Amino acid sequence: MKSIYVLLGACAVVTFVAACSDDAAPKVEVLPANPGSDAGVDAQTPVVDSGKPDASEVDAGRQPPVFLTQADYADYIAIDPAFPFDVTQVHTSDAPVDDARWGRGGPMVTTLISAKPVVVRYVVPAAPKAPLTYTTINYAEASGLPAQKFFNTMFDLPVGQKSMLSYTASGANAPGEVLLYATSLLAVEQRANVNGFFAGVGLQVGAETRYVYSALSAFASAPSATNDNGLWVSDSCSGALVPTGTCKPGFALLKWNGYSGPVITDAQQNVFVAAALAGGPSSDGLIGLAKAEVLGATATLTKDPLYGVSTNGTGSVAAVAPEGTGEGWLLHKGYDFAGPSSTVAFSYAVGASITDGSKKKVDAAIKPGAKMNGEGAGYTLFTDPEGDLWVAAVTNSGSALLELRRKP
Repeated sequence: MKSIYVLLGACAVVTFVAACSDDAAPKVEVLPANPGSDAGVDAQTPVVDSGKPDASEVDAGRQPPVFLTQADYADYIAIDPAFPFDVTQVHTSDAPVDDARWGRGGPMVTTLISAKPVVVRYVVPAAPKAPLTYTTINYAEASGLPAQKFFNTMFDLPVGQKSMLSYTASGANAPGEVLLYATSLLAVEQRANVNGFFAGVGLQVGAETRYVYSALSAFASAPSATNDNGLWVSDSCSGALVPTGTCKPGFALLKWNGYSGPVITDAQQNVFVAAALAGGPSSDGLIGLAKAEVLGATATLTKDPLYGVSTNGTGSVAAVAPEGTGEGWLLHKGYDFAGPSSTVAFSYAVGASITDGSKKKVDAAIKPGAKMNGEGAGYTLFTDPEGDLWVAAVTNSGSALLELRRKP
């Protein structure tokens, strides 16, 4: 089965930063008393994926997908027939799973529960419609934090089983830090200054990590006045967050006029950013970079968006890598401020760079389901290392994680 790590939290958009505030009311104050059949609450040792196959895996490889009926998922989403994916798993949860992303074994988000920061770890069962179970894990609060701060979602890193959390404080240039956590989450091992950190990923380069993130500055050992919106790169050096000596300082990989947006990878580790644009024909530009471009870059690149989207802001973005003869799909969804919104899907192809492929577009590839209404209802998107698409849905009557696989 697949183990899933989830942090649950309340996020707000603050100009160029989308962040989670410990001053705001969290989405989840109290988890149900019985978390299921796992080890229980406040366990401190992270569970490692057992390696057992789930509903879509076998030891010798992946089975062809077995799709559920529309009635199995109609409460959560509806899928346009033109979008070549369908649902293979629906797992309900008695705690919200929105804003999930895949980490070591599963998706992650951030929050406080009863004023204590925790990780809620879900496990996806083997049966395609069985409920999720979970445990909770405390994580250490960093010392010396400012009184007013906005946390972003924690994400796992490819080297050393570390995790990264960031925050932005009030003040000129949106000062903040990135915090590098030990595997147990019980210690902040390193921290670095950065302005306006919004979202990021880590790519492995041998024994080191190349951090790729939307922000206003690179990682640094001291606060700076840099206020330059774009997609930034910082390389670890002997594992250190802040480069010193002969290590190259961080730099802006891309720049654009506007504000920061989500940063994601697909299963091939190509990188995509949804840039909030100012004064352009679209409010958001979807920009893609091939993995080799990201790892080989030593200075700022010039990239035009693959696609433009005009919404009330990027609430979620996901990329399903090309597979076999099928091209990749880049999905964009706006925020659910005015009620759950639909997802638009675009094709892409991967070569020396990312191109728009056959230029396919499905305007409402995924739409809100029958019970996707009422306060707090909505859904977010992410992908897993196998290249499958997931929907984290919260309705007026419960939550669920849904796996979507490509149709043959």
